[in-house]
Parts: sequence; C-alpha cells; structure tokens
Amino acid sequence: MNEEDSPIIECHNCGQEQKLDYKFCNKCGAQNLNRFKENIKKEKRYNENLKFLARYTFIILALLVVSSFTGEGLYPFIIWTVCFAIVDLIFGIIQPEVWKLFSLKNIQIRPLLVMIAIGLTSGILVFLSIEKLNLVLDMESYNYNEIFEGLEYSLIIAIILTAVFPAIFEEMAFRGFVYNNLSKLAGQKSAIWGSSFLFGLVHFSLLSLYWIIPFGLILAYFRTRYNTIIYGIVGHFIHNTTVVLLEHYEVF
Repeated sequence: MNEEDSPIIECHNCGQEQKLDYKFCNKCGAQNLNRFKENIKKEKRYNENLKFLARYTFIILALLVVSSFTGEGLYPFIIWTVCFAIVDLIFGIIQPEVWKLFSLKNIQIRPLLVMIAIGLTSGILVFLSIEKLNLVLDMESYNYNEIFEGLEYSLIIAIILTAVFPAIFEEMAFRGFVYNNLSKLAGQKSAIWGSSFLFGLVHFSLLSLYWIIPFGLILAYFRTRYNTIIYGIVGHFIHNTTVVLLEHYEVF
C-alpha cells in the first residue's frame, strides 16, 4: 500500500485528518486515542501475565519447600503429588487457553515416534548416569520404587504416581501455563528457555539439573513447533516410566 493510500481518520480532538497509525495530531498535538487505548490493553495483559506467572511460581516453590520437611514416605508422596496436580488444575481453569494444547487433531506419527525414542533414550541415559554420579560423588542412591514396596500392584501405582501424574500435570504447567505467560511477556525464545529453567528449578535437585533442563528444552521445542503438549506428555511419560522400570527390575 502506498503512503497516499493509507487509511485516513480524523483526530478525536480537532477533526484534522490523520493517518490511521498516527501518534500525535500534527495540528493540535492530541494523542491518537485508539492507539492509547490499545497500549493500555497491552499493558493490562502484560501485567496480568506477569501476575499469574509470579503467583504460580511462588505457590509451587512454597509447596516444594514445605514438602521437603514432610519426609519421603508413601503417604507424603501421594499427598504432595495430588496437591501439585490440584494447583496446576486451578491455574489451568484461570487461563483456559491451556486446555487447547491437549488437542489431538493435528498429532502426527513421525514426531510422536521421535518423542517416544527421545523419552526412552533419555530415561536409559539418566538412569545409568545418575548411578555413576552417585558412585563418583559417594552419594546415597535414592530409588523411588522403595516407597511402593509391599503394596499390591506396586509397579502400577509407581508408574501412575511418578510417570502419569508428572507427564500430564507438569507438561500442563510448564509447557502450558508457564510457557504461555512467558511467551506473551517476552516472546517464544524466552518462553522455551524460561519454562525449561523453571522446570529444572522446581525439581529441587542440583545433581539432576544436567539432564532436566536439556530435557525441558526438547519438550518446549516440540510444544513451540507443533503448538501442543501431547508430544511432551508422551515423551515425559516414556522417560519417567523407563526409569521406574529400570529401577524396579534393576536391568543394568
């Protein structure tokens, strides 16, 4: 469109004709009222996204701190797993656009198979490397399956609590809620990196950061490229399930 063909509107103050996107009237100096209103709306949306993100981060970190003082038994584990899931659901209700990311309409076989392979490979590598690091650093190895010992269907319960719940609710939270708000605040690249670092931070394990953040980056990349968290849920589930099965059967 040529400059001469640009839409013309009148200044709300003096009636002087102006270009559609003018900032200030060249006759009376009045600000473009439409542009001013749009800026107000953008600022309001920005503040809302920042507020929701800050509140979610604060609540999750507070719950993590409190949960760290409640022991490592079965019932505390179940209680806190459910608590985190409830928090994620509440914030999902507050910002319902997250639910659109669960759509199965455009799921493709190839990226799904790639994500399954990534989850399987990363699960094996993490299991092996954590064991090696524990030996090198002379640290006690913690096996989540230990808290499910003695239960009927212990393996199924372990998979539900350590693979199904995290896969659904952590993806909903970090590649859904957190990612959405960060992308509106600072763009997609910041959303990818920011959601991945926060994902690593809330796991409260310095020893695990070397794989949690890269894994989070992969999940965030798939969420960005395909605009869905389904691939992330599948990869997250396969990864966690692989670790649970390896720990349960002590394959290596």
